[in-house]
Amino acid sequence: MKQCKKCLETKPLSLFHVNKMAAGGYRNVCSPCTREKARTVYLSSPASQTAQENIRLGLRNKRGDGLDQKKRRIRAAKVSHTRRLKKNLPLTEWDAFVVEEALRLAKLRDEMTKTRWHVDHIVPLSYKNACGLHVGANLQVVPALWNIQKNNRNMDSFWPLLEQAN
Repeated sequence: MKQCKKCLETKPLSLFHVNKMAAGGYRNVCSPCTREKARTVYLSSPASQTAQENIRLGLRNKRGDGLDQKKRRIRAAKVSHTRRLKKNLPLTEWDAFVVEEALRLAKLRDEMTKTRWHVDHIVPLSYKNACGLHVGANLQVVPALWNIQKNNRNMDSFWPLLEQAN
């Protein structure tokens, strides 16, 4: 049993968080009091009040940009690819076109095959032997599972797997 410093009630040790630095090995404030303090801090923050107001008004997850979910995902992926650019290498018009077409092809393959597809860099942007560029000639559309397994390695280690599959 231990007395909480906030509510001044004596409670079992199971209601106190472990704290190795404290003299008794447990915190001085019980878990319910800790949760209540965190809740009041959260509810008093301006961001929380705005979120609560949006929920109350039914504005949660609604956007005013007029885009459906598919177009919004394509736009988000395009922004993500644009962020990867090196500051000294601007995206040319042709590269922007190739990136956009690759993203559309990935979405089309998603719908047709019912599996996820990613736009991948053939030579990774950060690789121990050579660093690839974020240009249209360095992009390919591949299955998501393959891209996740590849991570930031070069494709050379995957060619034997492809040959075994054929």
